[in-house]
Amino acid sequence: MGALGSSMSNLALISQKFGAKVWGHDRAWREGENYPFSITKEFDEDRARISDLIVYTSAIPQNSPEMEFVKKLNIPTLSRAEFLGEISKNFKTTIAISGSHGKTTVTAMVGNILSALNLSPAVHLGGNYPITDFREDYFVTEACEYKDSFLSLHPDVAVVLNVEYDHPDYFKQKSDLVASFCKFIKGIRKGGILISNGCVGGDTKELQINRDILCESMVEENGYYSFIPVLYGKRLDRITLSIPGKHNVQNALFALLVAHALKLPLSHACATLSSFHGVDRRYQKIRAPFGEFTLDYAHHPTEIKCAIDTAKCAKKPIVVYFQPHTYSRTKALFDDFVSALKEGDKVVIIEEFSARELPSDGKRAKDIYEALLDSTKTIYLQKDEVYSYFTKEDFSNNTVLVLGAGDVNRLVCDSILL
Repeated sequence: MGALGSSMSNLALISQKFGAKVWGHDRAWREGENYPFSITKEFDEDRARISDLIVYTSAIPQNSPEMEFVKKLNIPTLSRAEFLGEISKNFKTTIAISGSHGKTTVTAMVGNILSALNLSPAVHLGGNYPITDFREDYFVTEACEYKDSFLSLHPDVAVVLNVEYDHPDYFKQKSDLVASFCKFIKGIRKGGILISNGCVGGDTKELQINRDILCESMVEENGYYSFIPVLYGKRLDRITLSIPGKHNVQNALFALLVAHALKLPLSHACATLSSFHGVDRRYQKIRAPFGEFTLDYAHHPTEIKCAIDTAKCAKKPIVVYFQPHTYSRTKALFDDFVSALKEGDKVVIIEEFSARELPSDGKRAKDIYEALLDSTKTIYLQKDEVYSYFTKEDFSNNTVLVLGAGDVNRLVCDSILL
């Protein structure tokens, strides 16, 4: 239920590979699209009756008609997070990548390192990643902190990339978020390894960025970085990243520490990281008939600033299209959103993606637009105005960024992204 969510669809595909017969329900179903398993737009009560298990996304309320129907028939249910935990138990080694930013990229990097060594991992992340045949040796997964969902995991190797305040609809203050990460660390299996930047401590064996591994001889060219990793004082092979952004240097170092923890050949890991080309909606270049633009999942002020800083390397005026994601996040981080977006030369604010919330839960996109009026060229668009405006943008003389975690990707260029 909620089968088209990136995590949910990924879990469904892994389940299929294990031999399960999978069907899905999602109101975002669209006629004419090809799906790898059967999906219906309306909830199929007949299929529900014969199901052995119903897995539901947290976006579906417990008092929804679908959930009430399932409960009435006593059909076994698991939340997405609970099901992820159950899936992980089928593998010998689980690597869980957590953190406020960078989870998807580092999960994909680690998956690529294992795949290039023909170790056939199963990889679960919040983006498109090919689910090919896998062995039951390695499971690499994003570990999301929202609603404590990562506490269902008990990894052999746990990564904490960073801890920055987010999800104010669940974590009322940063200390609540930090406490959740500490519980996640305590759930590491006995003898397991924690990899972090020192933002949280653990009672387990810990590897740290800037202590156990660092980089030297860094070179930047047009936003792309090349560097030599140094592990315990030993220089490894130079890595020349194929994805832009200085933040990806640290992402690569985290992936190398995972390879080291798994006792994988590091020369091979370095070569794989050099050839890594990223994940959908992570500073992804899109070529359209009307011009090239960059699509990024950035929905937190830190991520927005990171995307804009990367774009500055092109030395052209930066046009930012941004869609806020949830009212509560917009309110809790409002000043930081305004500060980050001021870095753009022109900012187009798009009607918010409300997700699970109501306007009374916080602030709206228009509030950001109004706060920016005095400091930068700013425009506000309703969702149905976006496509026609976007296609008239000046793509040749500007760097155009499309940022947000909602449906902004469909709004800006629906036809070429399907």
